[in-house]
Amino acid sequence: MELHDTGIRKSVSDLLAKLDLPQEVSLARGDVLRLEEKKNHYSLVFVDKLLFRIVPKKREYLFQFQPEYNKYFTETTTVPGKWVEIRLKELAEISALEDAVGNIFEYEIKRTHGDLFGCCSRYVQCSDSRKCAHEDFLLSLACQYRINLLEDRIFYGKNRNC
Repeated sequence: MELHDTGIRKSVSDLLAKLDLPQEVSLARGDVLRLEEKKNHYSLVFVDKLLFRIVPKKREYLFQFQPEYNKYFTETTTVPGKWVEIRLKELAEISALEDAVGNIFEYEIKRTHGDLFGCCSRYVQCSDSRKCAHEDFLLSLACQYRINLLEDRIFYGKNRNC
């Protein structure tokens, strides 16, 4: 398994870098997104939800995900048990799954944060620090003012520019 480690980590990191994810959703933040090495596979976990796993085999890689995500993929194989999979001859083929994986993240982020809201009581603190100051990352994903801050549109506080 050690031989595959660097390639799998790089392939997943490259795939994630292509997606338009909130900056807080990165492998650098182990509390939100993490790539876990298991005995026979690698799992990508968002918060506490397994998004997909990669199973290295002798001549291929199995990209496995749960059936609820099947609608985001075109060519899949259902295997006995709970997995749906795509067979990849090379790790580089994972980049072709960019749209599907992006849709999965969009679905999970929406599912996780609940209803959208304009801003919270920390809006001046957020404006002054130029980023969301809410300590609950998942709740902060529902904040629409956070999007303005990410796009450098600041309406309040000492950094006001609109």
